[in-house]
Amino acid sequence: MQRHVDGESRLVTEYYHRLVVIAVVSTPFPIPLGRRFQQPGEGEGECALVLLRALTARLGRRFVDVLVGDALYCTAPVVQAVEALGLDRWNTSANRRLEGQGYDFGTTGRLYKSALVIYDRQTESWWWQVSGKAIVGDLTGKRLTVLPSQIVSWAAFRGARPGGKVLSRETGHHRPYGRNPYVGYDHINASPFLYTGERDPRLRPMERVVTVSIRGEDVAYPFSRLERVGIVHDTVGGVPIVVFFQKGTASALDTSDLASGQDVGAAGVFMPVIDGRRLTFTARGMQIADDQTKSTWNILGQATAGRLSGRRLEPVVHGNHFWFSWASYRPGTRIWSP
Repeated sequence: MQRHVDGESRLVTEYYHRLVVIAVVSTPFPIPLGRRFQQPGEGEGECALVLLRALTARLGRRFVDVLVGDALYCTAPVVQAVEALGLDRWNTSANRRLEGQGYDFGTTGRLYKSALVIYDRQTESWWWQVSGKAIVGDLTGKRLTVLPSQIVSWAAFRGARPGGKVLSRETGHHRPYGRNPYVGYDHINASPFLYTGERDPRLRPMERVVTVSIRGEDVAYPFSRLERVGIVHDTVGGVPIVVFFQKGTASALDTSDLASGQDVGAAGVFMPVIDGRRLTFTARGMQIADDQTKSTWNILGQATAGRLSGRRLEPVVHGNHFWFSWASYRPGTRIWSP
């Protein structure tokens, strides 16, 4: 149509959506749950919000597990309304400040190479979980600074940080905290969910790996091998590191009840140096001890007894991934072997 733009008459193409439909698409044939015609002056997102609220009132909260829409719906008001239905948001262990600006993140509900894609509410750019890099939007190409973090059991955290803060379940939202909607996702012989890319045959796709990237070198440490040895001393990118592994951490993706998941263990990666002195470590059952002072250490790199009691090793940035996901991102990764 002809429109006046900046005082000039221009031919402008505009697209109109007259009807918004929400349907179940996980069945052989789509099952419509509701539909609504756009009203004059009403955008597609606004129309979708009205329909969402109506379906929530009629069918109850969390009437679907995942709501998928095209990019027209990926605006802050729509995403916030979807999250209000009870869909979980996702947080990453990365510094949410970029070039001095703080950002708030939520989940887009989309996957890239079967890994989560999140968005920031300030610019609505999309970020890939594996790399921490913006892949769509104004911040495309920018990368968040990854922070050292670990996945450990509640018992390990409580023992090491008795005064540590814990996220409350009293959030004002009725959500099934402690429940896993993806039962069996991480079974070692399972096929990666919604992944159609190439697979590196050196490990099974669903093998858990600890990954370390330093000075251009990428190394993966399979959990199955770490379980056998307990401690790994290695050099990555010319930098000496030590990898700790202990059993006692439940999988969050095995059974419906998170606390009942199989014991997959936990890992930590550290610089093996205290006051300029290089330490070596030995696993003795469920205990970790350094050979130089005989001090004992926990999975979080903290000395709990001995001459170095109370001292902490410097953590090394690392990832906990499934092999198929990491290999698609860094195909040249070296796999550690005893």
